[in-house]
Amino acid sequence: MVRGWLLAAALTLAASVTGCSGVPGLPAPSTFGTGPSTSPAAPPTPPPVGELFFDTRTFALSAQSAHVAGTVLRGRVRVTIDLEGNASGTQQRLRVTAPGAGTAELLTVGDRTWLSGDQAFWSRRLGSAAAARPYRDKYLLVSPRQAAAVGPYTLRGLLTARFARPDVTTLQKRTRPALVEALGGDVVWRLGLGAGGLVVASDGSAALLRFTTVGTDPSDLRFDRWGQVGSFTEPAPADVITP
Repeated sequence: MVRGWLLAAALTLAASVTGCSGVPGLPAPSTFGTGPSTSPAAPPTPPPVGELFFDTRTFALSAQSAHVAGTVLRGRVRVTIDLEGNASGTQQRLRVTAPGAGTAELLTVGDRTWLSGDQAFWSRRLGSAAAARPYRDKYLLVSPRQAAAVGPYTLRGLLTARFARPDVTTLQKRTRPALVEALGGDVVWRLGLGAGGLVVASDGSAALLRFTTVGTDPSDLRFDRWGQVGSFTEPAPADVITP
């Protein structure tokens, strides 16, 4: 009986959402105030857009893990996601926040996924604060279908969908240099697509830092911790609720 409302709850959430350092050089020591001082280091020369796009796509799609946070459009509603895990999603923690629907968390370890949520999430799903209270911040084992209804996102899935967009693939044909910009005090390279585009580290790694798409299926995602996200453990028995 409980599993019946759980599936209905997960699908309700799906329905509700269908209807994310270059440092200037220090002055050189002087002698009696007459010595010369150094100028800020010149930023690295950006490579051609097409070349950098290829390197960045290769870097991102071959990465084993990362952390990504930002917004995506699901149906007609913009939802906020925060995902950390491996590329395939078999070791992953995903938080999804939908306007008026609270925040849900999906913890995946191997082939098993647990659903958790805040008071707002469970109150909306179960119809009252009293019914939601036992489930708040607890984990409930769910099926792959139920998990996908709440948050069908993985690192590789997010990246693959965006790199395959027709407007994004046009970048590979551009020969002009990438734009030089600043992000958090660091010099970065930008591959512009109108108001969207890719922001890439300028240290030679081609690490993707931000991916913004506009128009159809807009999104704004920020990336970090490439290759640095480890594995997750199953919830402690005391944190698991059994229907």
